[in-house]
Amino acid sequence: PLLQTLKELEKREIPGEILTSNYLDFSEPQALEKLNSLKNIRIKMYDTNSAKNGFHTKGYIFKEEEVYRIIIGSSNMTSAALTTNREWNTKLVSTLQGEVAEDILKEFDELWNLEYALDYDVFYEDAFKAYLGAVYLNIKESTIYDIKHIFSTHVDDFFCGRKMPEIKKSDLISWLDGLWTKTRNGKPYSQKTLMRVYSFFSSFYNWCAVHYGFENALNDVKPPKRRDVEEPRTFWTECEFERFVACIDSLKYRAIFTTLFYCGCRIGELQALTPKDYDGKQFYIHSSFTQKTTDGSPYRITETKNYKSRTVPLPQKAIVVIDEWIQYKQKHKMPNKYIFGSDNPPSRHAIQVQKDSAIEKAGVKRIRIHDFRHSYVSLLMAKGVNFGVIAALIGDTLEQVVKTYAHHVEDDKAIAVSLL
Repeated sequence: PLLQTLKELEKREIPGEILTSNYLDFSEPQALEKLNSLKNIRIKMYDTNSAKNGFHTKGYIFKEEEVYRIIIGSSNMTSAALTTNREWNTKLVSTLQGEVAEDILKEFDELWNLEYALDYDVFYEDAFKAYLGAVYLNIKESTIYDIKHIFSTHVDDFFCGRKMPEIKKSDLISWLDGLWTKTRNGKPYSQKTLMRVYSFFSSFYNWCAVHYGFENALNDVKPPKRRDVEEPRTFWTECEFERFVACIDSLKYRAIFTTLFYCGCRIGELQALTPKDYDGKQFYIHSSFTQKTTDGSPYRITETKNYKSRTVPLPQKAIVVIDEWIQYKQKHKMPNKYIFGSDNPPSRHAIQVQKDSAIEKAGVKRIRIHDFRHSYVSLLMAKGVNFGVIAALIGDTLEQVVKTYAHHVEDDKAIAVSLL
């Protein structure tokens, strides 16, 4: 009966507003979509998660000319509640000049215009802005940067201009099929990269389904699978590193590459090191450098990747080189806010240029900057250090170390059996 009445009002072009909420996830998405299909009805969803309070009001306001009929009580907008359930409701008939009616209308207008009252008919672009605002304080700024980049590259073109509640299962499948066929420089994206895109989008879409109260079409959609050819990890032995570092004339870059090889830190962690983080025997690693900022700043010093701090003892051969560089800076009165930089952290690009040049001179195999970290782990494993200690030294979990360096386990199986 209620839907028939609303349809009749639609024909007569009599407008209405419905303010519901996601409190306890009581609102049924199908019912909201049905109401939203009515051209005369505007729906808003009060987001109790963002507001951090409950929203359990039940009231119905009808206006005919200058007379308001207001029903307030226990009845939800369900057939049973409005027809057969035992409910307690109060009906008030008043003009706008009535004090109670005036207070009720004022309260409704305040709730309707709050930032937590979100349009059910929200477009993708507005939903994405709201999502970023909601998660901004809970995740790292560099992750926000990555989300923006990934959405602009892989998501925006398909979903811009669409209403979030109207995105169907077929739309999501179509987007995923297109995503899995995309290429870069003539090569398909790796499964790992595509799953990262899917993971970011899934978090966004699930958030929207909860906050705007529509049916989650992504629940029945699985991303495609593709087996990537795994490239073997590249790393150097100590002999290769010594050949490489012997071709570097700069004391600064000798110290940088020695630290990367004998400390196993990430490049951002090295860039963030300050004099306070070195006691002559070990590094205290607790922060990281990133250029992934959202406010135009050239860089930011943040937490480490896993929000973990650690101390990493250094071998004497590394200490000698690092101390020589520090003494050189002191002698020449160079700015010393950062150990390997000056008033600013050292440039990754400059480190990359020095690395490539020395590799060319030394004739050793080409590796990435991050492969110095793999070389450190491989060196420790060759010395018989157990996975637990390695995980503590590089600031990773034991599970991640085992997963990343599983090829070493295969090598050790034969050695272990030979000892029986």
